[in-house]
Amino acid sequence: MKTALVTDGNNRLSVWQNLRLMPLFSFIFGGILLLFALCIGLASWFLAQSNQSLNDATEEIQTRMGISNSSNHLRTARLYVIQAGAAARIGEMDLFRDNIARTEKRIQQARDGSASI
Repeated sequence: MKTALVTDGNNRLSVWQNLRLMPLFSFIFGGILLLFALCIGLASWFLAQSNQSLNDATEEIQTRMGISNSSNHLRTARLYVIQAGAAARIGEMDLFRDNIARTEKRIQQARDGSASI
């Protein structure tokens, strides 16, 4: 009976039994590394996509800000023209010229802002 030999305290694993477990450990470790590499690749792809979306959003915001700034400059120029007309009506020619100069400056700023769009 071979079972009596196992109970005598001499149940050490041989080198051959350890070597048979190596393919299993290699397969598990390789699977973990493969999953890790796939996760890194997927995260990198998502990072590149988010960077492109962020660049698109930044470009859109800059375009909207350029239009808004141009509109604000034209609105201010219109107010200066109204003030210049009021100054011309009461005979204040220095204030009239000053407001016309401010108007021209604002119109030029609006042109420069809309040219960068």
